[in-house]
Amino acid sequence: MKKVISALIVVIVIVAGAVYFASNKVEENYQRIVDRLNDVNGFKVSENSYQKGFFGSKGSFDLIVSKDILKNLAGKEVDEDLNFKVENEISHSVLAFVNGFDIDSKISIQNEAIKNIVASFLGSNVVATAKTKASVSGDKDVKVKFSDIDFSDKQTMNVHTKDVKFGLKLDAKDNVNSANLGLEKVSLKDLNEENKAEVNLEGVDIDTSYTVPVEISKIFESKLAPYVAKAKIKKLALLDEKDGNVALDDLEYSSKFEVSNDLGSSNDVVKIGTVAVNKVKFTDFILDSKIANINVPTINNILDRLSNVNVDTNESIFAGLNLDEVMGQILEKNPSVKVDTLSFKNGNNAINLKLDAAINGFKSGESQLAIFDKLSLNGELSADESLAKFFDTLFPEMTLIEPTLISAGYLKEDGKKVVSKFKYDPNKKDIIFNEKVGLQNLFMGF
Repeated sequence: MKKVISALIVVIVIVAGAVYFASNKVEENYQRIVDRLNDVNGFKVSENSYQKGFFGSKGSFDLIVSKDILKNLAGKEVDEDLNFKVENEISHSVLAFVNGFDIDSKISIQNEAIKNIVASFLGSNVVATAKTKASVSGDKDVKVKFSDIDFSDKQTMNVHTKDVKFGLKLDAKDNVNSANLGLEKVSLKDLNEENKAEVNLEGVDIDTSYTVPVEISKIFESKLAPYVAKAKIKKLALLDEKDGNVALDDLEYSSKFEVSNDLGSSNDVVKIGTVAVNKVKFTDFILDSKIANINVPTINNILDRLSNVNVDTNESIFAGLNLDEVMGQILEKNPSVKVDTLSFKNGNNAINLKLDAAINGFKSGESQLAIFDKLSLNGELSADESLAKFFDTLFPEMTLIEPTLISAGYLKEDGKKVVSKFKYDPNKKDIIFNEKVGLQNLFMGF
């Protein structure tokens, strides 16, 4: 009996020691996560506290988001920093140093002038909840769910959101490997009698993976970075009593951006099941395009400039930029654009466009008129039937314009199809259609 009791005591001591060790490791990793928030430009952590427990711990801190970063995101001056209280429940076990630990967070707005307004939209000042799964290796999977908004003011506006979510996956160095944005529904309605408008968004799922992890401290910087992205949107509707309605159904988007030796290239595919403009409906929209030889450092300088424009002072977005120099830096890298497919249907009839354009041999410092000597461009436009029938409701004037374009040679009939092949002639500095007539003639009245 004494041996059994002694064995139990040994087991209890080992388990207690393991739990204590695991608890310390959890606290160490938790504090490192919190400290890393201070590395994000515009973030500041204060009032950090931690209550350690054997199988569960509690932590909280204040997170201040500076008005400078809010200004960059919103494009206008903000009166004060935003102050959030982050309250955390940390779950861990004796095997936390093997299995990792979970953090359940509640995020509340603390600004006195704002939290009552937020409560009128959300029902409380809790703006979001979050769940973080941290592995023993230091990898983290963060999932944030924003509080649903159900606000209705019969005189001004209605705002409704449901299941708006945001996620990040970070490596052991807290670099961002991937990000996700999703929502079930967002509905905004302006009830102004002079200009009633409505925006509806449903079924959004956007995934982005970074082929080169992005430092979390630079997450709010506007920079081009290599990525692979996929997005789906079930429905997007812009409804305006004055300017008309536009609705997109079943949008899918895929994109890949790569960088080598400071030159970027992108491959993008957009598919839309239905595009409705007022009462006109187009289907099976496809855009498959490629862009090559993008001067990444120059574009990043432009993006940095745009993110620091002071909208309140009507500052020009081009202030501080030498446009001739910037254009030269972009063009000297021989950029090119290729549209493999741009097509959509009206009923059973389709319209298709293919395009290939590039600048070759431009030297920085040359006059921009040299572009016309360095440009190459060719493509083809075709419609299953006449353009007049294809755009009959949306653009009825095409009934009068199309016969003139055919007789002049800009379009040619090929059975039921209408076709136009075009190519840029650097000697004539003109785009020639169907090897017959130039674009300049069109502007000169044929």
